[in-house]
Amino acid sequence: MLKKIFLLAFTMCLFAGTANAAPIKFSFWGTGSGTLDQTDFNAADFTIELFADTNNITTDGFTESLLADSATFSIDGVGSGFFSEILRMFTNHIGTGLGRPANSDLIDFLNTPELKSYDLASSTAIYSEASPCCAFAFSGLTTSLGALGFSSYGEVSFQATLTNVPEPAPLALLGLGLMALVLVRKRRG
Repeated sequence: MLKKIFLLAFTMCLFAGTANAAPIKFSFWGTGSGTLDQTDFNAADFTIELFADTNNITTDGFTESLLADSATFSIDGVGSGFFSEILRMFTNHIGTGLGRPANSDLIDFLNTPELKSYDLASSTAIYSEASPCCAFAFSGLTTSLGALGFSSYGEVSFQATLTNVPEPAPLALLGLGLMALVLVRKRRG
């Protein structure tokens, strides 16, 4: 039994490693009108959330971009699901927004000065804009519930939140503690 505990503790220390992921959640919420799989919605509350790893940020010298690992949505009275196609966050000196990978903007915050110098690897306060740009381009996105498109936005809010990743140090400390307990018990027994 002591050998098993010792091996478990040793393995925990050995595989503790280092934490490299820097997960972030980008949230958009507000009101909008459009269609989800041929079901119309009008001035409905919606939420769109993108989840990504900030270690994957790219830049072309003008725009910082980050492809989402996953993205979800919820539209009151219509349904909730996930996006089947890849979405991206982007920022440059013009603004910050959500788009398709091929530079197709879907929601742009162009009138918020703080977001014109935003770093995609950081959290933000909550920012809101009345009728942000590009609802006309938000059409035919593939989702788990069918094609989603917006025809207009009311006020939309945005926030980025870095999420915590458990550091490996506590796992290594737990492993060392178990090893110490095994050694103490072995000496007494």
